[in-house]
Amino acid sequence: GTGTVYVDDGKFASEMTGSSNGTTFAAHTVSDGEYIYSWTDMAPFGMKMSLTKAKEMSAQAAAEVEATGGTPASETGDVSAAYDYDCDSWNADASVFVVPTNITFSEFNY
Repeated sequence: GTGTVYVDDGKFASEMTGSSNGTTFAAHTVSDGEYIYSWTDMAPFGMKMSLTKAKEMSAQAAAEVEATGGTPASETGDVSAAYDYDCDSWNADASVFVVPTNITFSEFNY
């Protein structure tokens, strides 16, 4: 697939395309600095998670990997071999970080 990631002032958004079982879809993520919202164009619903909770879960997973002597997923392969990157500056467009109102988001808590 392909994608674009936008970053500005503590916020980020991504638009990725991919395919599954021959069906092409778009996956979206937006963070307003407080929550992370994720959804696809295949359904009118998505997930949201507190950015604080996401950071806690990431730290916990890293601690578990270290405690068990496992290898973090980020170290299991050469990411640069799988993706091409093209980073450009941009004039930030606030509309990129707007959470859609036509998607119903459910809170993701573990």
